[in-house]
Amino acid sequence: MSTAAMVSAALYPLLEPRGFADVQGTGDEGQFIFCAPLDAVYEMAPELCDSRDLADLGRGGCFDVVVEIASGRIANVSIEGPDLEDRLREYNENTDAEAVKDAYQQPVGAALPTVARGLGTLFAAVTDSKL
Repeated sequence: MSTAAMVSAALYPLLEPRGFADVQGTGDEGQFIFCAPLDAVYEMAPELCDSRDLADLGRGGCFDVVVEIASGRIANVSIEGPDLEDRLREYNENTDAEAVKDAYQQPVGAALPTVARGLGTLFAAVTDSKL
């Protein structure tokens, strides 16, 4: 299974109900991007949007979750810029933040369940578990 397929299998089931399209990206390294309409993310979780995002509301902008893979490991997961680990700490989700940090040292297949759990925790925190 390609890395893109593994990333999609692990994260798309979590992201799709929140309006994200399936992963953009191919191969085994590089950036793998999930995009959702900015307006929909703002409606669901305005806390995730920054001032740059607010300027693009109503213009068809995209809100990205980006998974960067290098040397068979997840190098970074960013949520419209900031790292997933940092976003989790903003909401005092320190246990999941540490787990995500540790996951970056593991092979992609082993790290993806931890990343999925971290994303789920973040979305639950910012939406007060509405979804």
